[in-house]
Amino acid sequence: MRNKSILLVGGTGYIGLELYRQWNPGNTICYTGRRSPSHVTPEELEDYRYLDLGVKESIHQVLRERVYDYIICLAARVQIDMQSSPTTLSKGDVLYDCNVEGLKSFMEIAKETPSRIIYFSSMTVYDKNNLSPVKEDSFLFPFHTYGQSKMLGEKKFAESLESSTASGAIVRIPGIFGGKRQGGYIHHIVQKLRSEEPVFLDVGGVVYWETLYIYDLISMLKEWMEGYPWGDSSCEIFNLCYGQETDFVGTAHSLKKLLGSTSTISLSEAPSYGVFYMDNTKVRQYWSPHQTYDYRAALRRYIHDSLV
Repeated sequence: MRNKSILLVGGTGYIGLELYRQWNPGNTICYTGRRSPSHVTPEELEDYRYLDLGVKESIHQVLRERVYDYIICLAARVQIDMQSSPTTLSKGDVLYDCNVEGLKSFMEIAKETPSRIIYFSSMTVYDKNNLSPVKEDSFLFPFHTYGQSKMLGEKKFAESLESSTASGAIVRIPGIFGGKRQGGYIHHIVQKLRSEEPVFLDVGGVVYWETLYIYDLISMLKEWMEGYPWGDSSCEIFNLCYGQETDFVGTAHSLKKLLGSTSTISLSEAPSYGVFYMDNTKVRQYWSPHQTYDYRAALRRYIHDSLV
């Protein structure tokens, strides 16, 4: 992807800055946030723009700067309480104000642009009891408030495009690992395995964990954006993922083998979680036929890249 103008809304976060750094050469990219990032270079800071979804003038100011080929909506509050019922989300909650009302405010203005707008959603919108691999038209029933906020955000996003000069699409992603992220399940497991420390896995209530390497996400997204026949007639939904079954405990053992570690791996209890992963048949038609994405290969690359 070259010579494109791209706006990353909420681009000061983990995924946004990785997208910015990968695509910045050869493109004109601005990334936004409510606060100026402290962990970027002076040159990178020049592309930062202040934007608060709750301040409409800040939205107008950024969108007046130029006409963007693509606008990618990444802005979201991530606050997951595995004990919460989906019915606990309501107006006034932080998640609702940002992920639903904030998105709505942004789209009320952005829909009048000729841009191609992409909304980043989450696999957490799906009912965890769906038959895997989970397709885009599978039943939605988030079991925590973050997932519900993303589901409602999808609805607001699609509604805003019904009378719009912009075109748009929704991408749903699983948890992401790699890059500059110094946290998460895979990162912590690798750290312990490299230190030859015992690994204890709490498998109670496991449903989601990171199953997509950040650089594969960026490549998948780029290929889809370039190949997708953008139009204004509908707001399609795509799963960005490997389309492969993964296993929480199995991932730890795979990492142990790849690292040649002698660490012991123990579990809190016998695993009772089910199989849950997304189908990528729909998005795969826009990828190069010579491109392959594989979860286990991604784990190998992550281990290699984290040593560099």
